[in-house]
Amino acid sequence: MEINQYDMEEEEARRLWKEYTAGCKDNPKDKYLDDMKKIYNQLKCGRKIVDINMVFEKAGVHEHNLQPKLAICQADATVCYCKYNMHGELIFSKRKLSRWDEAFKVDVEIKKFPKIANNVVLKTLVPPVPPSLRPKDDLSKYYILWDVDKWEIEPPKDPYLLKRITGNMYVVLAGWDLTELERSVIRGRVR
Repeated sequence: MEINQYDMEEEEARRLWKEYTAGCKDNPKDKYLDDMKKIYNQLKCGRKIVDINMVFEKAGVHEHNLQPKLAICQADATVCYCKYNMHGELIFSKRKLSRWDEAFKVDVEIKKFPKIANNVVLKTLVPPVPPSLRPKDDLSKYYILWDVDKWEIEPPKDPYLLKRITGNMYVVLAGWDLTELERSVIRGRVR
């Protein structure tokens, strides 16, 4: 899977981080300045940033069934549920969703997605983070993004580990490929 990532020379990112940090001191309630400070902080460390809304918009849907090509869920989840509707919203959660229930916990919401269907709920498996890439703190603070060939209980192949910085901006921490053996073990976790 290819995703558009923002990156920047570390020196330029450091200069802008300092500028926005100073701006935050002068305007501590300005959310935009704080968000930009957080983004430049990641860029100055050599990390890449993605706008999750743009990633989903660019990926789009499968032509044969109009289902999203990507999924995103909290990294501590086993199964990812996706609800999409005719208003162009995708809602992802590690908790089971119903077609009509609106009182569920949303993990990630994609607002500007093609208007494709009436309140459909899909599910797929979430890949676990390998030990070499596993963050030391709580996995629920992280997200996994991956290609979904078919929305069924089938493990993915090439996930990314992300951490949310702002509402729609995430830092890319790692990407990896799952072997057939790893995919078989994942498949066996839910059957």
